[in-house]
Amino acid sequence: MYFEEFREYCLRKPFVTEGFPFDQSTIVFKVGGKLFFLADIDQFTSINLKALPEKAIEQRERYSGIMPGYHMNKKHWNTVQVHSDVPMDMSLRWDKYIWAVRLAKTRSQASEELSKGRIKINASTTKPAREPKVGDKISVVHNSATFTYQVVQLLDKRVGAKLVVDYLLDITPPEELEKLKLYQASQQNYRQNGSGKPTKKDRREIDDFLVDWD
Repeated sequence: MYFEEFREYCLRKPFVTEGFPFDQSTIVFKVGGKLFFLADIDQFTSINLKALPEKAIEQRERYSGIMPGYHMNKKHWNTVQVHSDVPMDMSLRWDKYIWAVRLAKTRSQASEELSKGRIKINASTTKPAREPKVGDKISVVHNSATFTYQVVQLLDKRVGAKLVVDYLLDITPPEELEKLKLYQASQQNYRQNGSGKPTKKDRREIDDFLVDWD
C-alpha cells in the first residue's frame, strides 16, 4: 500500500484528523486530539501505531513485520514494516473470515450467526468484530450435528471451495458425522419418494427425533 492509499484509508475513519506538528516529513493522525499514528512520508517504509498493551504484544507475536515501537513507549506502540507479512488492512474480523472461508454465504449472514451463537469460537459466543487468530476453533451447528474447524491461516478475501483447506482444518469428531448421516437417513425414510422437500413441520419432527436419540 502506497502512502496516499494509506492516508485516504485513515481519513475515511470517523473523527480522524492529520497534521505535521514535528516537521514537514513526519505526518501524524489523531482521533479526538489523541495521537495514534506517525510516519515519514518521504520514505514510508514503516509506521508507528498505537495499540492496547495486550493487542500490541499479540500483533508482534503474530507478524514478523511488527516490532516494539521505535523511539516510542513500547508498551503502547508498535512499529509496522510496510513491505512485510503484515496486511495493511488490520481490521480482519470474525464475520469477514467466516465469509471468506465459505462458512456463510454473506458477511451479514456470518455476523448474524455469530451474534446468535449458531457459530461459536472456542466454544463461546463471539462478537463479529473480534479478531480471529491462528489456532482458534470454529463450531457450526448444522442439522443437529456440530462441525468443528481450526484456523490454520488468516485471509480477508473469499476463496474458492477447493482452496478453503489451505485456511481451515476440519476437525469434526466422528460421532458428529454419524449424527449427520442419521439425519440424512431419517429424511430419506420419513419422506416417501416423490413427495418433495420436507416441510417445516417435517423438519421439526425430524429434529425432535434426533434430540431424543441424543
